[in-house]
Amino acid sequence: MTHPGPRLRILWITASYHPSVGGIQRYNAEVLRRLDRRHEVHLVVDEGQSSPFESGIVHHTCPGLSGTRSPQ
Repeated sequence: MTHPGPRLRILWITASYHPSVGGIQRYNAEVLRRLDRRHEVHLVVDEGQSSPFESGIVHHTCPGLSGTRSPQ
């Protein structure tokens, strides 16, 4: 079911994406897959990460994008 409304341009930035596997990676992939059905989606990830599915998502890499880490 598609909803009426404008086509949005969305920029999604994450350091937790495929090929890493886990809950947040699955969440990111599913949300992006659904957004891509209706909107123009740009994805910024760390080097070595990519989409696990074919789509219209435009991929960008940002070396050193590692997310927030708390000191050990």
